[in-house]
Amino acid sequence: MDAYEKHKKSLKHGGSDGRWFSPLRLYVLPKLGKMPIVKIDQEDIARALEPIWHEKPVTAKKCISRLRTIFNYASAKRFRVSTAVIDDAVVILGYNKKRSTPHQALHWKDVPAFYATLSDDDPTQLALRMLILTGVRSDSINNMRLGQLMSSVWIIPPLHVKGRADSDFAF
Repeated sequence: MDAYEKHKKSLKHGGSDGRWFSPLRLYVLPKLGKMPIVKIDQEDIARALEPIWHEKPVTAKKCISRLRTIFNYASAKRFRVSTAVIDDAVVILGYNKKRSTPHQALHWKDVPAFYATLSDDDPTQLALRMLILTGVRSDSINNMRLGQLMSSVWIIPPLHVKGRADSDFAF
């Protein structure tokens, strides 16, 4: 938990949305949360991740990444741990053959017809219209506030711009 508290300052939104911690909370902590970190070995990690390793490979890889951060922090704090146990757990779990299947994109010629089907009354569909018209990232639209609109210019705060630029982005 201490590693997360230190790390969350570097996360978008200061980690307040809980997205960084949720794979650990759901899949790792129920099985390893009460164990001292110095006692956790590759078998323990493999056992914790085995149920999701082939079914939810993206989530499993997030768990691995988070565990590396935690083990690196523990090592820096002079606990007798090694990230090698994480690498060994991956070997034990085996190669993951499951590949993600991308969603087919809407052909650009079909966008006007699709746009015309979107409602003016549904906030989700209005957001989708905004996304189509501006091409900004969805985080900017999801966190858009009326105070960001200055006449006909939308000022997107740095927090909602990819790469967290140091200044506002005007659209």
